[in-house]
Amino acid sequence: KLGSDHDLNVVAGWNLEDYDYRTQKTYRQGNLYPSKPSFTLMDGEDYSTTSGGYTWGLVGFFGRVNYAYAGRYLAEVSARYDGSSEFPSSSLWGFFPSASAGWRISEEKFWEPMRNWWDNAKVRFSYGSLGNQQVSNYYYIETISTGQLGYTFNGTEKANYASASNPISDGLTWETVVTYNLGFDLGFLKNRLNVTADLYIRDTKDMLTTSLTLPDVFGAPSPKENCADLRTKGYEITVSWRDRHMVAGKPFSYGISASLGDYKSKITKYKNDDMLLTDHYVGETLGELWGYRTDGLFKTDEEAARYQAQINDKAVNNRVYTSSDASAAHLMAGDVRFRDLDGNNIINNGDGTVKNPGDMRVIGNSLPRYTYSIRGDLNWNGFDFAVFFQGVGKIDW
Repeated sequence: KLGSDHDLNVVAGWNLEDYDYRTQKTYRQGNLYPSKPSFTLMDGEDYSTTSGGYTWGLVGFFGRVNYAYAGRYLAEVSARYDGSSEFPSSSLWGFFPSASAGWRISEEKFWEPMRNWWDNAKVRFSYGSLGNQQVSNYYYIETISTGQLGYTFNGTEKANYASASNPISDGLTWETVVTYNLGFDLGFLKNRLNVTADLYIRDTKDMLTTSLTLPDVFGAPSPKENCADLRTKGYEITVSWRDRHMVAGKPFSYGISASLGDYKSKITKYKNDDMLLTDHYVGETLGELWGYRTDGLFKTDEEAARYQAQINDKAVNNRVYTSSDASAAHLMAGDVRFRDLDGNNIINNGDGTVKNPGDMRVIGNSLPRYTYSIRGDLNWNGFDFAVFFQGVGKIDW
C-alpha cells in the first residue's frame, strides 16, 4: 500500500521439475511350476530382456507486478523465462512476457448521473504469451536401439539387430501461444443484470509439423520442425440476471445466464509450396471440407443419359460405371448430378491444388460454430433447482 490511492503488489519465484522414468522387462517361456512363478524355474529357450527409459527437466523463473490507482486504473506486467531439456542448447530457453490494463470507468466522477441504473463499467485489454515444450515425445538427438530377430541365419542362434531412429531436426524449439484480448464488464440495476464480452486473437507460432517433402529414396519420414503458424479469431459473450426476494417470509433467489461464443482458425504459415489439398496450406480455415457441388438427382433415365453423353464424371461416379451388373453400369434416374464448375465437361479435382481444384470447392466445415449455453437456478427454503443446456448453432457432418 503506497498511500491512500496507490496499491502495488510484487511476486517473484522459480520452479523446477525433474522427471526420471526407467523400465525393465524380462520374458521367458517354460514355467515349470505355474503356482510358483519365478524366472529361475523356467527352462524355455525363447527369452528376452529389454530395458529403457527417459528423463527430462524444466526450470523456470517468473515475476509479476500489479498496480492499481484509486481503484480505477489497473495494470499488471508479468514474465516467465523457462528452459527445457527437450530442446538443444541453441533453443533451450524461452522468454514469455504478458501485460494487462483495465479502466473502471464507473468509478469516475462523471459517471455519477448514471450510477442509479448503471453500476459497473470496466474495459480491459491484455496481451499474453505462453510457451509449450510438449511439442513432441522424443528428444532432439537420434538414437540407436538393439534387439533380437525372431529367426536365425545359421539355424541355431537368433540374429541380433541395431536400428537408428528416424531423422530429427536439430532446431526444435518452444511452441508459443500469443493472445490479444479486449474485454468489457458491465453491471446494471444494482448489479442484477451483468454483461461480459471478450474479443480475442490467438496466434500459435512455431507449431511442430513436417517441414519438407522428401523423395522415397530418402528411406525415412521427413523430420518435423517448428514451421507452422495458426491464427484464431473469436468472441465470447455472457449475459446474466440474478435477483433475490422474500416469498412466504423466506428468501427466494434465482438466476439465469446465457452465453454465446464463436471462433475461426486459419493457417498463416505452413510448408506446402504447391498448396496440395491433401495437406494443410496457408490460408486454410481449420475444419474446412472440400467436395463436389450437386444439382439434385436425375428425374428420368433420358435426362441422365444426356448428362452422361456430355459430361465425363468417372472421378466421382466410377462406382456406377464399374457395376458388376452390365445393365446398370450407367447413370439413371435417381443418381446424383454433379456440377461442372470449371466448364471443361469433366468432373474431377484438377491437379489437386488450391489453385487448380477442378470442380471441387469448400462445401462446409466440420468444426462447431456458434456454441451457446443456458443456465438457470433457484433456491427457496432449503430447496434448490438447477438446469443447464448447451449446443452449437452450426456444424457440417
